[in-house]
Amino acid sequence: FPEVLETWRVVVAGKAGWLQEREAIPPVLQDAVRRKRLVFPGFVTDFQKYKLLRFADASLYPSFFEGFGLPVLESLSVGTPCVASFSSSIPEVGGEACVYFDPFSAESLYLALRHVERVGLKGSPAFVAACATLRQRFTWENMLTQILVRLVPELRRHAGV
Repeated sequence: FPEVLETWRVVVAGKAGWLQEREAIPPVLQDAVRRKRLVFPGFVTDFQKYKLLRFADASLYPSFFEGFGLPVLESLSVGTPCVASFSSSIPEVGGEACVYFDPFSAESLYLALRHVERVGLKGSPAFVAACATLRQRFTWENMLTQILVRLVPELRRHAGV
């Protein structure tokens, strides 16, 4: 949906993925690249990443499978809505703070992006509350507690301690 690039400036940050080379940009998108509506900065530092996230209207996390979905939390932690795949662990991580789409449907992605554009989630009371809930749930302290309560006893049981 190249028309999305008329509304949104899309920044695809990060190095190429596993077993993935930077493919040639399809002709239908080349004009958007020339007009800087579609930008590929490559690798970005953590500082640059959080700056991009903080000033973005939304982040996009298209994934077929994730073990956790840390980029979703990174986006939400700075108050930026995340349009994310409704797959694997992502809905558990993003809760009610994300706008979800079917990762096998371009139409679903398009509708999710249009929803974010129409509703204006960033800063809305419901979105801010959903992000606050996630910030309370996903803390280093909670992670340590889960390790101590669940993992350590299991390790001891297997080690015979």
